[in-house]
Amino acid sequence: MAVNGTSNGTGTAQLTGVVALSLDRSGFIRSIAPSAGAPTPAAAPAAVPSKDVTISRLAILKAAAAFGASRPDLKSNDVLRIAESWEHWINRKEGVSHD
Repeated sequence: MAVNGTSNGTGTAQLTGVVALSLDRSGFIRSIAPSAGAPTPAAAPAAVPSKDVTISRLAILKAAAAFGASRPDLKSNDVLRIAESWEHWINRKEGVSHD
């Protein structure tokens, strides 16, 4: 059974890995132990983007979705690729042209 690498809100982090469960007759968990050959604890989660970056990405995604709305042949994956392209263009370095 895989365990996600998340926090449960109590300050205790859960680890990613494989565990062995011991269940009673009713199906309740009685013990949990790391399985043989279980992977090491997961690395710390990636840094959360700043509020400004998140706002920019959401605005770009909204614009890409509006752009794709009038094009029935576009799929959701196409909209994401368009948004990624536009984000790259917005975050380009000064003086760089993307013709």
